[in-house]
Amino acid sequence: MKRTTTTIHTSATIKSGVLPSQFFMVLSIVCCGLFSMTAVDMSAQAISTTAPADPISTEDYPGTKWMSPADYASVLSTEQSNTATKLANPNLGQVELGLYTGYARMITYMQDDLNNHSAIGEIAFKSYKRVVSETPADPILKHMYPKDFQILYDALLPKLIRS
Repeated sequence: MKRTTTTIHTSATIKSGVLPSQFFMVLSIVCCGLFSMTAVDMSAQAISTTAPADPISTEDYPGTKWMSPADYASVLSTEQSNTATKLANPNLGQVELGLYTGYARMITYMQDDLNNHSAIGEIAFKSYKRVVSETPADPILKHMYPKDFQILYDALLPKLIRS
């Protein structure tokens, strides 16, 4: 016996949609499960390939180790004498005269702050800022280039740090 379906039976099966909706529901659950297993596997592989690192300690942070006040003063006096030698040159132009005058003034301010027992780490920056603020009103300093003065200041700092 051959079974035939009428159009009424076929249309009833399609309208109910039992088979297609269950199929897509199961398919979406299987896909989500496979995706989550793949993601977990990939993250586990990434975690296992990174090398363990030492814990970071804020107590061991090196920071800047400034010289002792006596060594600091020694460096400043050496810089002061080198600058005095350069200022003694009669052929200095206005730019160089302003630059080395500002540098000598900064070193003098640093020596005064050191004698007044100011914080070692703040002496250089405070003196640098003081000379920069005096520059526009000073007839000699106004000729120096601020970048050149910054270069001299940056070259001085490593000399004041303990090695």
